[in-house]
Amino acid sequence: MFDERGFVIGMVVLKARIEGVGFAIPADSIARFLVKLTRRDADSLAIKRDWMNEFERKTLSATYAGFSNGKVQLRNEQGKNFAIGLANLNKADRFFLRLLTDRK
Repeated sequence: MFDERGFVIGMVVLKARIEGVGFAIPADSIARFLVKLTRRDADSLAIKRDWMNEFERKTLSATYAGFSNGKVQLRNEQGKNFAIGLANLNKADRFFLRLLTDRK
């Protein structure tokens, strides 16, 4: 299910036979469920993904290494650790981090 801007807002789970009627699970509920399935102990947490800047352009491919002092700790493919300010990430990445770190 998409909103008027094309963003995913849910997943349809039951479609009625009446036009325009159906039931969906909200996208944030699905995201919370998937994040909870992720192991969070320091030895096994390895979420490698493409991180995007606030202008929706690919910034880099890196592994999540933690969050502290308003900065995301990342590790690049060469093993170098660095930090990116939360405000420098796009809305989707900030939402992902909020779910991952249980921040409100």
